[in-house]
Amino acid sequence: MTRLRSWLENAPLGMAASKASIADPATSLASALETEKHRQIRLLGTADSQEAVSAFGQRRVPQFRGR
Repeated sequence: MTRLRSWLENAPLGMAASKASIADPATSLASALETEKHRQIRLLGTADSQEAVSAFGQRRVPQFRGR
């Protein structure tokens, strides 16, 4: 139950991207890395990403909203 609770506290957009990467069978390493690069770039522009940086700087637990 503790592991599940910790997963639920993670950023929902990051978790969705991770699940998509696992479910998407890459044809090559280069293809997988290119897909990952695009997903990371998309996530960097989200409010959740800004919240993570802010929470880290303020030494508090982030409050992710899936945006």
